[in-house]
Amino acid sequence: MKIFHLTLIVLFLSIPVGFAVDQEQVNRVAEITGVAPNRVAKMEETIQKSRDAGMLIRAKRFDEGFKILEEITPENGFSKIDSEGSRYELARAYKIAGEYQRSYLLLNDLSALSPSWKSTLEDDLLEVKTILDFESSRDNKQILDFVEWFKSQNKPFFPPKGFELDRL
Repeated sequence: MKIFHLTLIVLFLSIPVGFAVDQEQVNRVAEITGVAPNRVAKMEETIQKSRDAGMLIRAKRFDEGFKILEEITPENGFSKIDSEGSRYELARAYKIAGEYQRSYLLLNDLSALSPSWKSTLEDDLLEVKTILDFESSRDNKQILDFVEWFKSQNKPFFPPKGFELDRL
């Protein structure tokens, strides 16, 4: 549920930016939102890079997708929040690619940044840790325990009624 809320917030904030495809539109969005034009332009660039990386990852072109997400850093002029969001997307991409150790380390680093990240990433961290533990022990109990925990944390979504399928 936390990820769903985070996604909604990002989408809500990025909708006006998503339409800012040229400088005139960037200036207009900046005027409407009160956000500096250069920040609006960087937000648009972040959104576009994230879309591009997502398409590559879905196409199993992982290294290319990873590279794009790794470019969204404060050193490249992106904000701290854009960089942290990109790192979260990168951790999820690692998980999709089966690179669970890399995913876990990155999620752990993000979780240490603030209490809000820690609570947001609880499900992801536990899931990846469970997979890593299972890979080392081959004990199904860890997977079954995680499934039971997940179901207890997401009771309102069982049985799935629609958008909850993304969560599951």
